[in-house]
Amino acid sequence: MRVGEALLASGKEPSVTVEHRMRRADGSPVEVETVLSLLPPAEGKEARVLGVTRDITARREMERTLSESRR
Repeated sequence: MRVGEALLASGKEPSVTVEHRMRRADGSPVEVETVLSLLPPAEGKEARVLGVTRDITARREMERTLSESRR
């Protein structure tokens, strides 16, 4: 049994979320959150992975500001 099939069979949410930093085309840093989800296979097809990445830079800046204001 493949890893993806095992995840789907387990009944658990087959996804992972990762937060990391990247660089925009202009070279400026951006903090992003990437969510990868394993999609069940369609009849006669392999399971697929869906990935969504979103910019969380503003959220991180707010969290830092809030943390500093609590000190």
